[in-house]
Amino acid sequence: MLERNCSVDVFCAAFDAMIEMDLTSDLPSIKAPTLVMDGDENILTPIVQGPAGVGNAAIADAIPNAEPYVIEGCAHTNLLEQPELSTRVVVEFLQGVEAHAA
Repeated sequence: MLERNCSVDVFCAAFDAMIEMDLTSDLPSIKAPTLVMDGDENILTPIVQGPAGVGNAAIADAIPNAEPYVIEGCAHTNLLEQPELSTRVVVEFLQGVEAHAA
């Protein structure tokens, strides 16, 4: 599946760049409504990455008013694994943003 989307070299280079780059200190400056969605079985970018990492739980905590959503029984590719639920969560989030702005 990986090679269908990009070459292994590009994938590895992207991961090397992510390892080198820490934007954690920028998270509190995000002002836009933010949905942080993750699967509870995600081992590629886990919700909690331990003391040395920043998982999606820490990202949601660092962004003011971010809304976390955990999809049970789902790994990294929630849009492929649970497309209907993923779509519903995003649409409901955006509708809430729109209602709040009105």
